[in-house]
Amino acid sequence: MKTIFAGIHCLLVAAVVSLLATPVVAADSDSHQPDNVRRLAPGGDGRWDYIVVDPATNRLYITRSTRVMVVDAESGKTLAEIADTAGVHGVALAPDLGVGFTSNGKENKVSVFDLKTFKELKKIETGQNPDSILYHAPTHQVFVFNGTSHDATVIDAAKQSVIATIPLAGRPEFSVADDSGNIYFNIEDKNSLGVIDAAQRKVKNVWSLGNCEEPTGLAVDVKTQTAFSACANKQLAVFDLKNGKVVQTVPIGDDCDAVAYDPATGNIIASNGEGTLTIIHKGGNGKYAVSNTVTTQPGSKTMALDAEHHRVYVPAAKFTGNPTARPRPQMVAGSFEVLEHRAHGRGVRAQHVVAVEARAVEVADEVLRARAAGDPARIEVDDQHPLDVLGVAVDRQREQVRALPDAAHGIGWTEVAEVRPGLHVR
Repeated sequence: MKTIFAGIHCLLVAAVVSLLATPVVAADSDSHQPDNVRRLAPGGDGRWDYIVVDPATNRLYITRSTRVMVVDAESGKTLAEIADTAGVHGVALAPDLGVGFTSNGKENKVSVFDLKTFKELKKIETGQNPDSILYHAPTHQVFVFNGTSHDATVIDAAKQSVIATIPLAGRPEFSVADDSGNIYFNIEDKNSLGVIDAAQRKVKNVWSLGNCEEPTGLAVDVKTQTAFSACANKQLAVFDLKNGKVVQTVPIGDDCDAVAYDPATGNIIASNGEGTLTIIHKGGNGKYAVSNTVTTQPGSKTMALDAEHHRVYVPAAKFTGNPTARPRPQMVAGSFEVLEHRAHGRGVRAQHVVAVEARAVEVADEVLRARAAGDPARIEVDDQHPLDVLGVAVDRQREQVRALPDAAHGIGWTEVAEVRPGLHVR
């Protein structure tokens, strides 16, 4: 750790490192390939659906048609398999209770398993084709969204028994909770977003998503009360949960089935079956825009974000044809892997000093005010993070930031957060 002081004539500006540690290059570069993709090869047969990461144990739970693979995220080794989960879609973890749950779409049941032994404890009947599944820790309830029967099965996670069935307005897709007792879910066949009161186990609202067709992936920014729904017509709907309206749409890749929001960076990530990750960030003008597109692999339409360690896990495989076509082609035996994209790659450093729109200007303003008050701004930078820290004349840097070409703005994954005089940035 090194401490640097911004004195009378200099402003310390941390060079911006783009999302997933893609080296920052000149504004006219068309290179979007990440240089720090790590490939895990757990192998095994069968297509996949949702993938879940548990940062506390560094484990991945990968649904594989008839079973769930439990994989060590560091070594890539398969630790165990949760068997007999016909048509499994999703996994929900309840670490406070020591159990997990799987949604078995082909048998209309949920499997309950032990988080230490990974052995099945029991099965619970649900509605038809259970798909998205979510554990709501504050109420100790599991919400299972059933795609064919258009309802949600609510399970008491401690007693492992059904306590309610909630009728829904249509075919539910992905679900996510906030920290105010609300559970949001996309309604795929109604182009809508629904919200359930977790405590009351009742639908509170159903809102139109406008031109968003067949919404699937979903994420929520709890702080700003904004939802992000992935649409089949290659756009992301930005939805204001305070007034129940779509405020903007942003283009994304084709065949998206998962969206994640990283609260530490403000990045929205959409995984697209065409073989890309679309990275979206909110600019200084309050508008969301694509800041980067990262190449993955065709057919990789789901993912899991480890927001604690800033890693994205993307299942991938080779196929006998176009993986987005209908009917789906066969998967090539032995080709399954998981692509791990790390935000902080070793040795990756910015090649150019790039400042993100108003953020760098705000930092300059802070230092100017501190200078006027005779109080230097202290900034601590972790040596292990891929940052370049340069001293530049304050007045000159402010003009350089404002003069940066538009293509250099909104790069995305920045290491400059809430910088204030006297406060540390780690």
